Amino acid sequence: MSEKRILVAEDYDVNFLVVERFLTRGGYLVDRAATGLAAVEAASANRYDAILMDLEMPEMDGLEATRLIRTREKETGMLPVPILALTATHDGGIHELCLHSGCDGYLAKPVRRDTVLDAVASVTGNGPANSR
Repeated sequence: MSEKRILVAEDYDVNFLVVERFLTRGGYLVDRAATGLAAVEAASANRYDAILMDLEMPEMDGLEATRLIRTREKETGMLPVPILALTATHDGGIHELCLHSGCDGYLAKPVRRDTVLDAVASVTGNGPANSR
């Protein structure tokens, strides 16, 4: 099986390094976007198997970035890439807000290794290239 490529849109270095470690040890290839605008640009320039999208980023928040990615996909006829929101917000309406913006789900921070790997495997279909 070929390696799956994941875009992690996260501006905070420590959070990115944690998620990157989980994913690379799980057999995924990882790219980073440190701003919402960079995430939109990366998603336009590359095909990802999934995107992990922080909701609070500079230049553009993750929900707006997700909406722009979804709009581009519709305009170009591309299949939608699964997008999982990453959020430290735990209020009851965040799940609906994420889904309304085009996310396929969300992960609450702080993230756990198994939670990240299970969620990514779930949205990418058949899991990572290497076993955990």
